[in-house]
Amino acid sequence: MDSPLTVVEALCRAAAARRAEELVACYRDSPDLRVYPEGPRWLTEGHAKVADGWRAYVRSPIGLTGVAWEDGPHVRTGTELACVNGILRLRTARGTVRLRLTWMLDRAEDGWRVVHEHGSQPAPDPYAADGWIVEEGR
Repeated sequence: MDSPLTVVEALCRAAAARRAEELVACYRDSPDLRVYPEGPRWLTEGHAKVADGWRAYVRSPIGLTGVAWEDGPHVRTGTELACVNGILRLRTARGTVRLRLTWMLDRAEDGWRVVHEHGSQPAPDPYAADGWIVEEGR
């Protein structure tokens, strides 16, 4: 694929359209691929397991219907590695979910592919510090 952002946008479109093989094609076919999903798992490691996860997703009742950037995309591109990140708003059959997402991509002969993905949401008080951050900021 032509650019890191092209890969990430193709991934988002394929997720909303529930097209597993298009999703899987966005990731580097490597045992070193690492995904920190936004769901109940800490880590999905290796292309085969990431592919299995996306194939299970398209059969699930999640019902993702659209993806839109709320903040970003922010793209930094080097000669061999790139980072794409931002806050995305995911539309589902049950409402909207906001996620912080970061993708690291590498470049090889077949183009840019995701080698690391991290999705998360803010936690209310992760350090039990009694609300030390009170305002949303940048």
